[in-house]
Amino acid sequence: MGATVQKHLSSVDLARGYASLVVCLFHLSAGGTLFEGTPLGHLRSYFAAGGADGIRLFFIISGFVIPLAMHTGGYELRTFWTFVLKRIARIEPPYLVSIIVAVVLWLRFGFSVSGHPIRLDDATPFLHLGYLVDLATALGSPHHWYVSVYWTLAYEFQYYLTIALLFGFISSSRRVYRVSALGLLIGLQIPMLVGLLPTIPLFVTHASYFVFGILLYQYKVKLIGGHELTALAIPVAALMIYEDWRFVIYTPIVALLFLRWEISTPVTNFMGRISYSLYLYHDSVGSWLRGALIVVLGFSPPAAVLTATAGSILIAWLFFHAVERWSLALSRRLAYRTLPCRAATL
Repeated sequence: MGATVQKHLSSVDLARGYASLVVCLFHLSAGGTLFEGTPLGHLRSYFAAGGADGIRLFFIISGFVIPLAMHTGGYELRTFWTFVLKRIARIEPPYLVSIIVAVVLWLRFGFSVSGHPIRLDDATPFLHLGYLVDLATALGSPHHWYVSVYWTLAYEFQYYLTIALLFGFISSSRRVYRVSALGLLIGLQIPMLVGLLPTIPLFVTHASYFVFGILLYQYKVKLIGGHELTALAIPVAALMIYEDWRFVIYTPIVALLFLRWEISTPVTNFMGRISYSLYLYHDSVGSWLRGALIVVLGFSPPAAVLTATAGSILIAWLFFHAVERWSLALSRRLAYRTLPCRAATL
């Protein structure tokens, strides 16, 4: 199936940790506004962009690591449902526990980070289970995510299902199949990106980021060479930059991290390990903590933001050990075949 790759890439941890931290700082600093009047206030534009940048980086990471893990684990179309179960085992338990935490904060303190009441007496809980809140809202139903960041998990899950169906094409030795599969995804994005079609809540609205990650995967396992990577990555990167100019900077850095650099430090490895839990809890527990520090304890907004960020990292570490590491272990035990294979840990 191509080149053998190492099971764990430390530089991916760096990217994950960075993405989760900038999203955390974006939400807890209210886009940088709570740092006004401090030395960090000069970085307001950086914090304001952190939410979108971090989410798009996560999409690139998924575009890269999901097919790489499928390649390493020996995925085939006949193991589609095993793949789905592996992804559910990996992401669903921490997600469900984070929903319970958000509900407890609402019932005990009347706190909802979304600003909307957390309703338990209608279809909203069931829509959360299937990541369908945005689709229901697009069809006119009055539902809201309990925590605002959950919408990205819906996009991720849609991508999982799609990549499982297209994996044989994007991993084909025949260029026409690889390019056609990626062209299909980009072709669905462009009409919405340029305003020819209304934006719909599907992952293809950000297809270029996922596709860029897929191209890095194809190069990593030697499905494509440098010339094909360059020829395809340049127009894809142009779409990314059209949407977010800061990817002029991010795009080459991510490519070097995933393909050339191997950066491993205790801090980046730790942040990468807890990145999913940090993503899940910072906007609920972290925002509640920030508010309590300001209102109850009289912290200044900047001090409250920094303390709540540290608190969110601690909470993420606790929930990683209490919940997420067990879901990781369960996902790894679900092999694509009974014969020994290279179990992916990405």
